[in-house]
Amino acid sequence: MNSPSPVVTFCVLTFEGADIIGECLDAVQRVAERISARVIVTDNGSGDGTADLLHRDFPSVELIINLRNEPFTVCYNRMLHRAQSPYALILSNDVVLSDPECLLTMIGRMEADERVAAAAPRSIRPCGTVDSIAKRQTSYRELLRDWTWIGSLGPSPRACEPYDLQGVEYPEILQDSCLLVRTDTFAEVGGFDERLRLFYTEDDLCMRLRRYNYKLLYCGDVSVVHRHRYSTRRMNPMRVKWVYLQDMLHYSCSCFGSARTHLLLSPLARAYVAGRGLSTLFNRWRSAAR
Repeated sequence: MNSPSPVVTFCVLTFEGADIIGECLDAVQRVAERISARVIVTDNGSGDGTADLLHRDFPSVELIINLRNEPFTVCYNRMLHRAQSPYALILSNDVVLSDPECLLTMIGRMEADERVAAAAPRSIRPCGTVDSIAKRQTSYRELLRDWTWIGSLGPSPRACEPYDLQGVEYPEILQDSCLLVRTDTFAEVGGFDERLRLFYTEDDLCMRLRRYNYKLLYCGDVSVVHRHRYSTRRMNPMRVKWVYLQDMLHYSCSCFGSARTHLLLSPLARAYVAGRGLSTLFNRWRSAAR
């Protein structure tokens, strides 16, 4: 007897997460018992034995092993391309689906409105802090404020803060640590922009979904547990700063144009926080702007 076609594909990315991936996948498998599902996991160049652990403890998952660490966007696009289900859950290895009803609730609400392209639940850290899952779009003035002295002139721009949401709402941006998407819509807008490596990925994706007149759904009445920034804490801090700077410039160029982005290059010292020269930074930004 043939097994039913999957309704959802779990796409899990892990890096140096041998001590937490088990808890994440145990929760995924409990949810998968209640709905036809497929599980794809990418081990993104870990050196802590994650791949061996997955082979041993989770032989049923489809495992992709990267020999070197690749951009977040590339890894998820590859997994979403393999998905042959109407829905896919983009999931970080530090997120636990603590409520089995969470995914089913989000799918039910997306089924009820075909213009909803993505949905995310409330995200709570182990200490009880609520993550900023539903946000406003980062504005150009916020980038000026954070990266140049120009932004200090005049009144403060509207902060990119979380909405005060409790129930079901339609925000501008949803964080992508636990994001349910329609696979056909994800492909329609081009997936994640692979010129972004790690930061501003949800801002860019959600902006393009809204440009296509799709809606984003925040389900604040269901929740997951999230160990915030677990993987980035295992990366070289100087590398993280360098990647953040590159991604910020590309995001600005995509949203606000190359001329306005050029103003963000004025604080020269920022280019050296990762031990790189300004010429390298400018050449990378110019290539991304083409």
